[in-house]
Order: sequence, then structure tokens, then C-alpha cells
Amino acid sequence: MAKPYRAASWRPPHLTRHEWFDAWDLAESVFLVCRHPDHWLITDFLTDHVACKREETPALFESDAYDLAMAIIVEERPKHEARLHARNAREAAWKRLERSRLPMSHPRAWRRSDVTAAIGHRRTQFAVGQGGFHVGELQPLGDDPSDWQCAMRANTNPAADFTYVYDCGSEPASLVRNSVRSFVRARAGKPIQMLFLSHLDRDHITGVPQLLDKRAGVAVDTIVLPYLDELDRIIAFSRSADTEGEASIERFHADMVLDPVATLNQFEPRQVILIPATDDEGLAGLLPTDPPFGRGDDFGWTTEALSGGGSPDVHSDAAGAIVLRRAEFALSLRGECHWRLRPYVRRAREEDRQAFMTATELLLGWPRGSFRDKTSSTEQRRVLVTRDCRSACKKDPLSGVIGV
Repeated sequence: MAKPYRAASWRPPHLTRHEWFDAWDLAESVFLVCRHPDHWLITDFLTDHVACKREETPALFESDAYDLAMAIIVEERPKHEARLHARNAREAAWKRLERSRLPMSHPRAWRRSDVTAAIGHRRTQFAVGQGGFHVGELQPLGDDPSDWQCAMRANTNPAADFTYVYDCGSEPASLVRNSVRSFVRARAGKPIQMLFLSHLDRDHITGVPQLLDKRAGVAVDTIVLPYLDELDRIIAFSRSADTEGEASIERFHADMVLDPVATLNQFEPRQVILIPATDDEGLAGLLPTDPPFGRGDDFGWTTEALSGGGSPDVHSDAAGAIVLRRAEFALSLRGECHWRLRPYVRRAREEDRQAFMTATELLLGWPRGSFRDKTSSTEQRRVLVTRDCRSACKKDPLSGVIGV
């Protein structure tokens, strides 16, 4: 096994530090003299250094330490030089790029003659600890980017033509409040076009009521979230069953688990879109409907099929939400597509779902195989997400199994 290329990185245990450094220094000098005989620095310095060593310590050339050091250097020195060469090349390339890069104030840095429009995409990940609050803003850029440059210095860009939010929550909920407040203040009453909720875990949705509050929040045109059945939603609830938060947040989380579409419709979005897993076949009985679309003065979006995926499946469920599969959102500026947002939902493993149902039946003392019957109605599911159930999860050692 090759040793690291530095004398100080590794030393044979049977040699003293002084013996190993002397052997390494001599072996490296001899190697460089043989490898680069015409280099001026080697000719003037290392050749004399090797000759002096040969006179002072001739036995060192015959020692095992010298042979070992030479073997390591012969193997590792070329790799070391290649890494140095690559690093120097990268640094030189960056320096050339910095010298050739135009300042943001220069119009040539923004104008592109071979495209019809330039789109600025600004993404902000707010620091909320455990959870997530991500904002993306799209804005057409013209010949004079001064307005966009000013917006880049702020936390958000209220002039952005298209704004989307990906998740809005934290654990505890207080960590996301200031970020939501600053975002809403910067929006100055301008709505957001899309809100994406990646899953229903509490630390990713606790800021939604504040964000979409009718009096102190912002309006939203479209909300997109995974298409989850009752079991998947209860599993999401169980992941935070051993923690407690504010009463309003607990109610909102329980309502999202029981009926996410009805809960989100309270904020009056124009449409709610549910994204099932690509291989989810449990959509029987849903009625076909028209593909969803987005409105906007400059930016709008339409629903298009995935590349090579055939036509999208668009249905409507009983609650009025749109169930969309095998599709993506094509963002268009003045009729020409410039950006695509492709939702993706990973299907939960069936063995994990079965393990959750079995653990819940054991925890709550239900008969084996009765989970589906026990949670068949909204009233029964509401009992399951009460504080009494939380207390049971805290006390029972199986509570760790439930959070699959």
C-alpha cells in the first residue's frame, strides 16, 4: 500500500524521526536529479546537495530507509506533481476568467444577441434550522439590468414576475417566523405564483398559515403537494408525534393530515395540484379534466408532458384538486418557454407501510389487520392524531418503530 507523499505524513516505526527525514531528503534529491537533469535549479543546487551527502554519509545510500523512501517517492511523486499541476491550472483559469469577466454594470454582460430573452433566476434559502423555507424568483432581464441589480442586494425581489416557494416551516415553528415576516414585508402585497410542499412533515409546513394569512400574508395562485393516501399522511404525522408545539400549529398539522386539500383551500388558492408517484396506479375512479395553467402579465406556465413520457395524466378528485402525473410545468415569457419545473414524488416502500400498520396496531392494542378499518373515516383518523395518541407514542417503546 502506497504511503502519503510527505515525509511528515508517515514514518516507519523502527526509524527515528531524524533518520527518516535524512533518508527521505536524500532519496527525493536523487529522484529529482534523475528526473529533471536539465532544470537550472536542480543543476545548481540539488546536484551539489547529493554530492555532499555522498561524501558525508556514504552509508545512507545503502540503508533500508533510503530504499524505502525511494520506493515511495517513485510511486507517489508523479501523482503529487499531477495534482499540483491540476490545481495550478485551475487557479490560472479562474484568474483568466476574473480578468475577462465584465462587471455587472456593463451592458455587454447582460445582452445576448443569440437568444430572445435573458431570465434571471434568484434563489434564497432562509436559515430556519430544522425544516425548510426556499424562495425562487424569475425576472426578465433587459439591456439595463439596474433594477435587477438593486433587487439582488435585498432578501427578496418584489418586482420578480414569477415567484415560487418550496416548503415553509421549521421545528420549532418560531424559527421560521422572522424569515416569513421579512419575505411578506418585501413582497408588499404582491402574490406568489406557486407554493410547493415536498411532504407533510410538520417542520416543512408550520410556516404556511403565516405565509398565506389573508390579512398579514401573501396570496398564492397554485399550491402543489404530493398525492398521499390516508396511510401516508398518518405516517407523516407520526414522525413528529413525540414532539409538541403551539396549539394553532398542532391543529393545522392535524388538519393537513386529515384533509390537506380542504385545509389549503381555506387560503383561497386558484388551484391545488396533487402529484402522485409515477408508478402509482391507485387513481381509478378519478375524472379526466383540463390541464392546469398559470396566469401572469409576462410570465405564465402551462402543463406539458415529460420528455419521452407520453401525454400527461390529468384528473380531478372529489375535493376539486387536480391530480397530475407524468408532467412538468413549462414557464413561458411572452409565449416562449424559458424554464421548466419538474415535480417528482417517490413512492413509499410497501414493506415500510405494512410495518407501520403492524406497529400501530400493537401500540394501540388494535386487533391484527384492523388498521384500515380503524382509519376508514375522518372521525376515526382525527382520534388517531389527538394528544392522547401523542402521549401513547411517548410512553410506548414501539413509538420509534412507528416513525418509519
